[in-house]
Amino acid sequence: MHVTRYQWPVGQGCFATGTIKLDVSGPKTKTLQYVYDCGARNQTNLRQAIQAYVSEVDNVDALFVSHLDSDHVSGLDDLLSRVIVKTVYIPYFNNAVSLLEILKADSDEALSTSLIEVHLDPASWFGRRGVQRVVRVSNSGDAVPSLRDTALLPDTGESELDSATRLEELPKAKIDKDSKASVGSAAELFDLAPGAIIHIASGRKFADWVLIPYVNPSPKENWTAFMKALRRVLDAKSGEPLTAELLGNALRAKHDRHLIKECYNRITKYGSTRQHNRLSMSLYSGPTGMNPSIH
Repeated sequence: MHVTRYQWPVGQGCFATGTIKLDVSGPKTKTLQYVYDCGARNQTNLRQAIQAYVSEVDNVDALFVSHLDSDHVSGLDDLLSRVIVKTVYIPYFNNAVSLLEILKADSDEALSTSLIEVHLDPASWFGRRGVQRVVRVSNSGDAVPSLRDTALLPDTGESELDSATRLEELPKAKIDKDSKASVGSAAELFDLAPGAIIHIASGRKFADWVLIPYVNPSPKENWTAFMKALRRVLDAKSGEPLTAELLGNALRAKHDRHLIKECYNRITKYGSTRQHNRLSMSLYSGPTGMNPSIH
Protein backbone atom coordinates (compact mmCIF):
# COMPACT_ATOMS: atom_id res chain seq x y z
CA MET A 1 0.00 0.00 0.00
CA HIS A 2 1.21 3.50 -0.83
CA VAL A 3 -0.32 6.71 0.53
CA THR A 4 0.46 10.29 -0.49
CA ARG A 5 -1.06 13.52 0.81
CA TYR A 6 -0.51 17.01 -0.54
CA GLN A 7 -1.37 20.41 0.92
CA TRP A 8 -1.56 22.79 -2.03
CA PRO A 9 0.04 26.24 -1.54
CA VAL A 10 -3.08 28.40 -2.00
CA GLY A 11 -2.56 30.86 0.86
CA GLN A 12 -5.45 31.53 3.27
CA GLY A 13 -7.92 28.73 2.73
CA CYS A 14 -7.44 25.04 2.13
CA PHE A 15 -7.02 22.61 -0.75
CA ALA A 16 -5.66 19.22 0.33
CA THR A 17 -5.65 16.00 -1.67
CA GLY A 18 -4.80 12.39 -0.95
CA THR A 19 -4.11 9.25 -2.96
CA ILE A 20 -4.33 5.74 -1.51
CA LYS A 21 -2.92 2.97 -3.71
CA LEU A 22 -3.57 -0.67 -2.88
CA ASP A 23 -2.00 -3.82 -4.29
CA VAL A 24 1.02 -1.85 -5.48
CA SER A 25 2.97 -5.09 -5.93
CA GLY A 26 0.25 -6.78 -7.97
CA PRO A 27 -0.64 -6.53 -11.67
CA LYS A 28 -3.51 -4.10 -10.98
CA THR A 29 -3.09 -1.09 -8.70
CA LYS A 30 -6.39 0.11 -7.26
CA THR A 31 -6.44 3.77 -6.29
CA LEU A 32 -8.67 5.95 -4.16
CA GLN A 33 -8.57 9.74 -4.58
CA TYR A 34 -9.94 12.11 -1.97
CA VAL A 35 -10.03 15.87 -1.50
CA TYR A 36 -10.39 17.94 1.66
CA ASP A 37 -11.76 21.46 1.00
CA CYS A 38 -11.21 23.52 -2.11
CA GLY A 39 -11.09 27.24 -1.49
CA ALA A 40 -8.82 30.25 -0.97
CA ARG A 41 -8.90 34.02 -0.89
CA ASN A 42 -6.21 34.13 -3.58
CA GLN A 43 -8.16 32.83 -6.56
CA THR A 44 -5.12 32.88 -8.85
CA ASN A 45 -3.20 30.46 -6.62
CA LEU A 46 -6.29 28.28 -6.24
CA ARG A 47 -7.00 28.07 -9.98
CA GLN A 48 -3.39 27.08 -10.64
CA ALA A 49 -3.57 24.37 -7.97
CA ILE A 50 -6.84 22.98 -9.32
CA GLN A 51 -5.44 22.96 -12.85
CA ALA A 52 -2.36 21.03 -11.69
CA TYR A 53 -4.54 18.54 -9.81
CA VAL A 54 -7.09 17.86 -12.57
CA SER A 55 -4.29 17.37 -15.09
CA GLU A 56 -3.45 14.19 -13.17
CA VAL A 57 -6.84 13.12 -11.73
CA ASP A 58 -10.24 12.85 -13.42
CA ASN A 59 -12.24 10.93 -10.78
CA VAL A 60 -12.49 11.76 -7.07
CA ASP A 61 -13.98 9.09 -4.82
CA ALA A 62 -14.68 11.35 -1.84
CA LEU A 63 -14.73 15.11 -1.28
CA PHE A 64 -14.77 16.30 2.34
CA VAL A 65 -15.94 19.86 3.02
CA SER A 66 -14.90 21.16 6.45
CA HIS A 67 -17.35 24.08 6.39
CA LEU A 68 -18.91 26.39 3.86
CA ASP A 69 -16.92 29.59 4.37
CA SER A 70 -15.73 31.09 1.08
CA ASP A 71 -12.04 30.49 1.74
CA HIS A 72 -12.76 26.75 1.96
CA VAL A 73 -15.27 26.27 -0.88
CA SER A 74 -14.67 29.05 -3.41
CA GLY A 75 -13.08 26.57 -5.82
CA LEU A 76 -15.77 23.90 -5.66
CA ASP A 77 -17.55 25.00 -8.84
CA ASP A 78 -14.25 24.95 -10.74
CA LEU A 79 -13.25 21.55 -9.35
CA LEU A 80 -16.67 19.92 -9.84
CA SER A 81 -16.85 21.14 -13.44
CA ARG A 82 -13.58 19.40 -14.29
CA VAL A 83 -13.60 16.09 -12.40
CA ILE A 84 -16.19 13.49 -11.49
CA VAL A 85 -16.86 13.49 -7.75
CA LYS A 86 -18.82 10.49 -6.50
CA THR A 87 -19.48 11.35 -2.85
CA VAL A 88 -19.35 14.55 -0.82
CA TYR A 89 -19.18 14.65 2.99
CA ILE A 90 -20.40 17.79 4.76
CA PRO A 91 -20.81 18.67 8.46
CA TYR A 92 -24.39 18.85 9.70
CA PHE A 93 -26.26 19.82 12.84
CA ASN A 94 -29.52 21.41 11.76
CA ASN A 95 -30.88 24.25 9.66
CA ALA A 96 -30.76 26.67 12.60
CA VAL A 97 -26.98 26.28 12.90
CA SER A 98 -26.60 26.68 9.14
CA LEU A 99 -28.49 29.95 9.42
CA LEU A 100 -25.73 31.49 11.49
CA GLU A 101 -23.14 30.65 8.85
CA ILE A 102 -25.34 32.28 6.20
CA LEU A 103 -25.86 35.39 8.32
CA LYS A 104 -22.13 35.67 8.93
CA ALA A 105 -21.60 35.63 5.15
CA ASP A 106 -24.20 38.40 4.89
CA SER A 107 -22.26 40.46 7.45
CA ASP A 108 -19.11 39.88 5.37
CA GLU A 109 -21.02 40.95 2.22
CA ALA A 110 -20.41 37.49 0.76
CA LEU A 111 -23.99 36.21 0.66
CA SER A 112 -25.31 34.66 -2.54
CA THR A 113 -28.23 32.52 -3.65
CA SER A 114 -25.75 29.69 -4.27
CA LEU A 115 -24.46 29.89 -0.69
CA ILE A 116 -27.99 29.80 0.73
CA GLU A 117 -28.84 26.73 -1.35
CA VAL A 118 -25.69 24.75 -0.56
CA HIS A 119 -26.43 25.24 3.16
CA LEU A 120 -30.15 24.48 3.07
CA ASP A 121 -30.46 22.11 0.10
CA PRO A 122 -27.03 20.50 -0.47
CA ALA A 123 -28.51 17.50 -2.33
CA SER A 124 -29.74 19.79 -5.11
CA TRP A 125 -26.69 22.06 -5.18
CA PHE A 126 -24.17 19.21 -5.43
CA GLY A 127 -26.45 17.05 -7.58
CA ARG A 128 -26.59 19.64 -10.35
CA ARG A 129 -22.79 19.54 -10.35
CA GLY A 130 -22.68 15.81 -11.00
CA VAL A 131 -22.23 14.50 -7.45
CA GLN A 132 -24.00 11.18 -6.85
CA ARG A 133 -24.23 11.19 -3.04
CA VAL A 134 -24.09 13.74 -0.24
CA VAL A 135 -23.36 12.40 3.23
CA ARG A 136 -24.15 14.64 6.19
CA VAL A 137 -21.77 13.94 9.07
CA SER A 138 -23.57 14.51 12.35
CA ASN A 139 -22.27 16.44 15.33
CA SER A 140 -19.67 14.10 16.80
CA GLY A 141 -19.74 15.28 20.43
CA ASP A 142 -17.95 12.79 22.65
CA ALA A 143 -18.37 9.84 20.27
CA VAL A 144 -15.20 7.74 20.11
CA PRO A 145 -14.59 5.82 16.86
CA SER A 146 -14.22 2.06 17.21
CA LEU A 147 -12.26 0.16 14.59
CA ARG A 148 -14.51 -2.82 15.24
CA ASP A 149 -17.58 -0.95 14.06
CA THR A 150 -17.69 -0.70 10.28
CA ALA A 151 -20.17 2.14 9.94
CA LEU A 152 -19.51 2.57 6.23
CA LEU A 153 -18.49 -0.45 4.20
CA PRO A 154 -16.49 -0.12 0.98
CA ASP A 155 -17.31 -1.81 -2.29
CA THR A 156 -16.67 -5.55 -2.17
CA GLY A 157 -17.28 -6.22 -5.84
CA GLU A 158 -15.04 -6.13 -8.87
CA SER A 159 -15.49 -2.42 -9.64
CA GLU A 160 -12.88 0.24 -9.07
CA LEU A 161 -12.15 0.93 -5.43
CA ASP A 162 -14.62 3.32 -3.83
CA SER A 163 -14.65 3.57 -0.06
CA ALA A 164 -18.06 5.23 -0.18
CA THR A 165 -20.00 2.86 -2.42
CA ARG A 166 -21.89 0.78 0.13
CA LEU A 167 -24.08 3.63 1.30
CA GLU A 168 -27.10 1.36 1.55
CA GLU A 169 -25.68 0.62 5.01
CA LEU A 170 -26.50 4.21 5.99
CA PRO A 171 -29.93 5.70 6.72
CA LYS A 172 -31.19 7.85 3.90
CA ALA A 173 -31.79 11.41 5.04
CA LYS A 174 -35.27 12.82 4.78
CA ILE A 175 -35.28 15.28 1.90
CA ASP A 176 -37.39 18.39 2.32
CA LYS A 177 -40.67 17.66 0.54
CA ASP A 178 -40.88 21.31 -0.48
CA SER A 179 -37.55 21.20 -2.28
CA LYS A 180 -37.85 22.55 -5.80
CA ALA A 181 -35.16 20.21 -7.15
CA SER A 182 -36.23 18.63 -10.42
CA VAL A 183 -36.28 14.88 -10.76
CA GLY A 184 -32.81 13.51 -11.38
CA SER A 185 -30.96 16.70 -10.43
CA ALA A 186 -30.56 16.01 -6.72
CA ALA A 187 -27.87 13.78 -5.26
CA GLU A 188 -28.87 11.02 -2.86
CA LEU A 189 -28.73 12.30 0.71
CA PHE A 190 -27.49 10.19 3.63
CA ASP A 191 -26.69 10.72 7.30
CA LEU A 192 -23.50 9.40 8.87
CA ALA A 193 -23.57 8.62 12.59
CA PRO A 194 -21.11 10.23 15.03
CA GLY A 195 -17.84 8.33 15.33
CA ALA A 196 -18.28 6.50 12.01
CA ILE A 197 -15.19 5.20 10.23
CA ILE A 198 -14.67 4.97 6.48
CA HIS A 199 -12.69 1.80 5.83
CA ILE A 200 -10.59 1.25 2.72
CA ALA A 201 -10.69 -2.13 1.00
CA SER A 202 -9.69 -3.98 -2.13
CA GLY A 203 -12.23 -6.68 -2.85
CA ARG A 204 -12.93 -8.27 0.51
CA LYS A 205 -9.58 -7.36 2.04
CA PHE A 206 -9.44 -4.32 4.30
CA ALA A 207 -6.38 -2.09 4.16
CA ASP A 208 -4.66 -0.65 7.21
CA TRP A 209 -5.92 2.84 6.48
CA VAL A 210 -9.07 4.69 7.51
CA LEU A 211 -10.73 8.06 7.03
CA ILE A 212 -12.57 9.45 10.08
CA PRO A 213 -14.56 12.70 9.77
CA TYR A 214 -15.21 14.60 13.01
CA VAL A 215 -17.71 17.42 13.46
CA ASN A 216 -17.30 19.87 16.33
CA PRO A 217 -19.90 19.70 19.12
CA SER A 218 -22.90 21.89 18.48
CA PRO A 219 -23.04 25.42 19.90
CA LYS A 220 -24.20 25.70 23.51
CA GLU A 221 -26.49 28.73 23.23
CA ASN A 222 -30.09 28.65 24.37
CA TRP A 223 -31.55 27.10 21.23
CA THR A 224 -35.05 26.83 22.67
CA ALA A 225 -35.20 30.62 23.09
CA PHE A 226 -33.69 31.14 19.67
CA MET A 227 -36.13 28.80 17.93
CA LYS A 228 -39.10 30.55 19.55
CA ALA A 229 -37.78 33.92 18.37
CA LEU A 230 -37.05 32.55 14.89
CA ARG A 231 -40.56 31.12 14.52
CA ARG A 232 -42.01 34.51 15.40
CA VAL A 233 -39.91 36.14 12.67
CA LEU A 234 -40.94 33.51 10.12
CA ASP A 235 -44.56 33.44 11.31
CA ALA A 236 -44.22 29.68 11.75
CA LYS A 237 -46.43 27.79 14.18
CA SER A 238 -44.99 25.67 16.97
CA GLY A 239 -44.05 22.25 15.59
CA GLU A 240 -44.19 23.43 11.98
CA PRO A 241 -41.04 22.26 10.15
CA LEU A 242 -38.66 25.02 9.13
CA THR A 243 -38.26 23.92 5.52
CA ALA A 244 -35.46 24.96 3.21
CA GLU A 245 -37.98 26.90 1.12
CA LEU A 246 -39.28 28.84 4.13
CA LEU A 247 -35.80 29.71 5.36
CA GLY A 248 -34.53 30.49 1.87
CA ASN A 249 -37.35 32.96 1.21
CA ALA A 250 -36.65 34.75 4.49
CA LEU A 251 -32.90 34.92 3.85
CA ARG A 252 -33.43 36.56 0.47
CA ALA A 253 -35.23 39.47 2.13
CA LYS A 254 -32.90 42.03 3.74
CA HIS A 255 -35.46 43.00 6.40
CA ASP A 256 -36.04 39.37 7.43
CA ARG A 257 -32.28 38.70 7.57
CA HIS A 258 -31.95 41.62 9.97
CA LEU A 259 -34.69 40.21 12.21
CA ILE A 260 -33.10 36.76 12.20
CA LYS A 261 -29.75 38.27 13.18
CA GLU A 262 -31.46 39.96 16.09
CA CYS A 263 -32.70 36.54 17.26
CA TYR A 264 -29.10 35.41 17.54
CA ASN A 265 -27.91 38.65 19.09
CA ARG A 266 -30.38 38.26 21.96
CA ILE A 267 -29.11 34.83 22.99
CA THR A 268 -25.35 35.10 22.50
CA LYS A 269 -22.80 37.90 22.61
CA TYR A 270 -21.87 39.16 19.12
CA GLY A 271 -24.49 36.78 17.65
CA SER A 272 -24.14 36.38 13.90
CA THR A 273 -20.80 38.21 13.69
CA ARG A 274 -18.78 35.97 16.01
CA GLN A 275 -15.53 35.28 14.19
CA HIS A 276 -14.95 31.55 14.39
CA ASN A 277 -16.10 28.45 12.57
CA ARG A 278 -19.12 27.19 14.47
CA LEU A 279 -19.90 24.20 12.29
CA SER A 280 -16.75 22.52 11.03
CA MET A 281 -15.50 19.04 10.15
CA SER A 282 -11.94 17.81 10.50
CA LEU A 283 -10.66 14.61 8.89
CA TYR A 284 -8.30 11.94 10.20
CA SER A 285 -6.55 10.08 7.40
CA GLY A 286 -4.16 7.47 8.70
CA PRO A 287 -3.34 3.90 9.64
CA THR A 288 -5.18 1.83 12.18
CA GLY A 289 -1.88 0.85 13.77
CA MET A 290 -2.49 -2.83 13.12
CA ASN A 291 -0.10 -3.11 10.18
CA PRO A 292 3.28 -1.34 10.12
CA SER A 293 4.00 -2.02 6.43
CA ILE A 294 2.74 1.30 5.04
CA HIS A 295 4.72 3.65 2.80
